[in-house]
Order: sequence, then C-alpha cells, then structure tokens
Amino acid sequence: MSEPDRSVFDEHAWHAFRTVNARFADHISAEAAPGATVWLHDYNLWLVPGLLRTTRPDLRTGLFHHTPFPSPEVFATLPVAAELRASLACLDWAGFHTKVFADHFRRALADADDTADAANLPDIEVHPLGIDRPAIERLAARRTPQPRPATARVVLSVERLDYAKAPVQKVDAIDLLLTHRPDLRGRFTFRLVCPPPEPGITAYDTTRRHLEQRIGQVNADWRQASWQPIDYLPRSLSGTRALSRGPQLRPGPSPHPRRTPRPHGRTRRTPRPRTPRRLGGPDRPRDPAPRSPTRPVREVSARELPGHGLRAEPTTGAC
Repeated sequence: MSEPDRSVFDEHAWHAFRTVNARFADHISAEAAPGATVWLHDYNLWLVPGLLRTTRPDLRTGLFHHTPFPSPEVFATLPVAAELRASLACLDWAGFHTKVFADHFRRALADADDTADAANLPDIEVHPLGIDRPAIERLAARRTPQPRPATARVVLSVERLDYAKAPVQKVDAIDLLLTHRPDLRGRFTFRLVCPPPEPGITAYDTTRRHLEQRIGQVNADWRQASWQPIDYLPRSLSGTRALSRGPQLRPGPSPHPRRTPRPHGRTRRTPRPRTPRRLGGPDRPRDPAPRSPTRPVREVSARELPGHGLRAEPTTGAC
C-alpha cells in the first residue's frame, strides 16, 4: 500500500484474507486465558481485532505495524476500507516505526467518524526498529582487522528481495551519488546483501531481474581497475560475513552467471563458487548471529494455526 499504483482488488484474495483472519480469531478465542493480551503483527491480521472484540471482549489486543501505513486518502480507496477501519478501531494499542505512519493510522480512524476523539482511539505509539547494537559491537570486536586502504569504506544494506525494500532505488541512488560526486569513485563500496524469497515464491522475479540489470549497468558505467561500486550478494550470510571489512566479498563485473562458448553455438553455464558454510577453519568456530532481545509477549505466526500447538497465555507487554 506504500505504492498505490500496484494496488489491485481481488475478490477471491479478499475472501481468503477473511477466512484466514477468522481462523486465527477462532483459535485465539478458544485458547486465550481470561484477560489475556494478544499481540498481532502487520496488515495480515487486520480483521482479527474486530472478530475478537465480538467473541472475547475480555482480551486486550495490540498490533505492531512493520510496514508503512498508507495515508488516509490511499486507505480510503480500498473497497473494503470501512470493514478494515471498524476492526482496527477495536485495538487497544497500535505501534509503528515512524510518527508519519502513526499519524496516518490515527487520521484513517478519525476520518471515519467526525465525532471521534483520542478517548475512542487505540493507544498509538512510535517504536523505531533498530539492531542489537551491543551484539554487533561484540561481533566486530572479535574479528581480526584486515588491511585495507584508508579510503575504502563499505556501505552495508541487508534485506530480503522485495520491491517494498526499494533495492532498485538504492542502486539508482548510488548512480546518482557518483554522478554528482565523481571524486568518490573507488573510495567506497555499496554492499547489497539481498537473499531471495522462500522457494516457490515467484512474485518478486520481476524485481530481481530489474535489480540485477541495474547493478550490471551501474557497475559497468563506474568500474575502474579492480573496483566496482556495487557488491551484490543474492544469498543469506552470517552476521560475521556480512560485516566483513574487505571492500568486496567477491570479484566480478556482473551479477549474472557467466557463459562460456561450446561447439555448435551452444553455451554452458559456469557455476559460481559455493559460499563456505563456515568462514574459519576447525580452530575458528563460526560466530553466532546476533540475537534479538526476548519479547515479553507471545507472537502469533501463520504456522501456529489450529493443529500447530499455539497456546495463548496472559502476558505483560506494551498492549
């Protein structure tokens, strides 16, 4: 919904959305202890608060929104906006990464009722997402510094392949930066660690093709000697590997697989070297990935539908 031009309403998809939300609500209603706190995540479960208000009014329900919340004008274009708005108004608490998204949410609910005031709205708070900085610092401190030019800097971006993460726009930004500041050529590397989606998900194939095309173009335009501005790694990496201080983790002019000629005009795909699962030898164990702090409330995932052992219990949390 952060790109309204991509919005397409599908009756079949909406029916599936309502069905999934109803299953979550039914299971939570059956399992939650009296007065329990239910913590939901993101737009996938927007209808659950309204359903729980009907079946279990004793529950306190909170939702943290991990993605941008649309402006009221964009939200109102949804054919089902009224149903979604009525459910979201049943929340006790709502959290967002930025004040802008929180304001969008507040206005989207208030615009439906001119008489609405703060007392009738959920408690709304802003909690920007960050990293576990102490864990990252400890991880970096354990590494042996590698020799590198004083001017070599790495700009690191780690995210899954998703157009909503704007990977293509980030590559465009590097191109624009070098256009305005050609003196930075050879002085930094933009390392884009972009793991592919789960197997079987093809919705992001267009984004991947566009991204790799732009990386090839920008690297070809600005490459000099052994340097190229973008170091693209379309795979998952350990925290240690992602934080490697070398200017580039692998050489190569293009992210596309290389081809070598074969007789009769056929081609043979040259495989890429495999990334070792462990960076060190037997005497150097792999550094553990940083862990997020333990959350005080129960998270509900799609795998925890009926038959998967979800148990809701009374908790204390932001809600």
